[in-house]
Amino acid sequence: MWPLHTKTPESRGPRILHGIGIVLVMLSLIQVGWWMKTKKRKAIPDNESVTINNIVIESKVPSNPAGKTLDALMPALEEAVARLPMENHSCGRGDEDTGRMLVFAGLEKRYDLPPGTLAAQITRYASHLASDGAVPKLERAGGAYAAKDFTVAERLALEAAVEAKRAVPFDRSRMLHAIELAGWSASGRRDEQKAATYFAAAATYADKTRDALDWARIHSAIAFTLNDRGEPAQAESLIQQALAIRTEKLGPEHPDTLGSRLNLATVFLAQGRLAEAEPEYRAVLALDERILGPEHPETLKARNNFALVLYDQGSYADAETEQRAVLAIRERALGPEHPETLHSRMNLANTLGAEAKSAEAEAEHRAVLELRVRVLGPEHPDTLASRVNLATVLDDQGKSEEADAEQRAVLKIQERSLGPEHPDTLKTRNNLANALDAEGKHAEAEAELRAVLKIFERVLGPEHPDTLSSRNNLANTLGAQEKSAEAEAEYRAVLDIQERVLGPEHPDTLMSLHNMALSLKTTGRFEEAREFARRAILGRRKVFGPEHPSTKNSEHLYKQIAAER
Repeated sequence: MWPLHTKTPESRGPRILHGIGIVLVMLSLIQVGWWMKTKKRKAIPDNESVTINNIVIESKVPSNPAGKTLDALMPALEEAVARLPMENHSCGRGDEDTGRMLVFAGLEKRYDLPPGTLAAQITRYASHLASDGAVPKLERAGGAYAAKDFTVAERLALEAAVEAKRAVPFDRSRMLHAIELAGWSASGRRDEQKAATYFAAAATYADKTRDALDWARIHSAIAFTLNDRGEPAQAESLIQQALAIRTEKLGPEHPDTLGSRLNLATVFLAQGRLAEAEPEYRAVLALDERILGPEHPETLKARNNFALVLYDQGSYADAETEQRAVLAIRERALGPEHPETLHSRMNLANTLGAEAKSAEAEAEHRAVLELRVRVLGPEHPDTLASRVNLATVLDDQGKSEEADAEQRAVLKIQERSLGPEHPDTLKTRNNLANALDAEGKHAEAEAELRAVLKIFERVLGPEHPDTLSSRNNLANTLGAQEKSAEAEAEYRAVLDIQERVLGPEHPDTLMSLHNMALSLKTTGRFEEAREFARRAILGRRKVFGPEHPSTKNSEHLYKQIAAER
């Protein structure tokens, strides 16, 4: 079956994609210093002033009544632009808003600026920097990235890479940073495939013997593109190497080392290795609480991810308790409309849905959706995720027409904004096909699933988890049409790949074992069906526990098969 909810572990913010990364400043402070010595600051043009938290900063006045000078603001802005790409995504696609918040908070404290100063000024400053033709292109690319103009940032970063390649002598470090920034920019506009290509290219300039931490950062980014493509085993290998480097170079309790550990736990979770993911999440959470404090954003991320493990284990009540605690802190510290607060509310709503608290879940999803539309816009990926989750809860309550309307509205936006072959677009098409199947429109559902599967195989590859889920759904539809031989062949093929690629204990593998048992029962092959059901029970008991609904479902199927022998 297709996953019910859009839920992913949170990134490590300023350290990691899903938690990995040494904070290596994209544009070194030496480079920034050199540029500032040769270029007059132009972030705030002459004769202009800005008011930040009731403090007026004027370009012609050396200081204001509160003692805050333009010279105090400008270095903070310069450093923020230099650091944002690496701090936001130091190992891959992460939570950009949280990364920004942490960068700004740290710099405001160091430069003694009022809270909120950099958030209020960064877009204006960064946009001016990006458009200044006298500034080197790599620095302009950083400005465009800070201003969230990712298309321009990507173009300028690639042009900077060409310049670095032609430079005499060749500037390896600048070349690496330029290609890497192109990767973060592609990720910022949600083109993960292109981002993966850039990261792989950047890795060719990362020398492990010359700068091991540099190597660890870029290969951590590659690891999570591998994980996104459904290759968690390959991702795990790179993460383990990055973790070893950071433990040796930085120490076991350095924030970046903890980020690598969090990423390792995330990959365990992706492989269904909950027994390994849980203690790793617990350990990182305990260290974060001691080192950073219980309300630090990184601690809250670790706690959020731990709640997701509890969710996947079927411990919904415990997951709800953790999520409510995180949500309360975030609402107080960040405000009710901050993206992280909304992320917590969405996860809580998903858990409420899993607990069959459908009305409460629907109310939460609607509230989050309304805020995301206003704060992020109607076409932001987080907004679309809320609409998909709302559709799931509506469907659970039998409100199929409303659910279908939500899915179709999301699909229309995705086809226009992401393209017809983007994985998110294909997932929504898959969901709509499942809805057709549930309505008894099996032939129509089969045609749609075959079309989606064909694109999945070409875009993501035949062994990606999304491709395999689509094949599993096709098998379900074939079974509903009593095309038993075809359904069984699909189930067997999917199961064979899942056991090899994901492992025998991955939740998707266990689902296929269950489906295989059900298919064999339908055709009267009870002895073989019983064996598949037994394997599904054993696996689910180990991974989810004996009280998980999936475990109970397989046990019920086993009893049905035994009764018909």
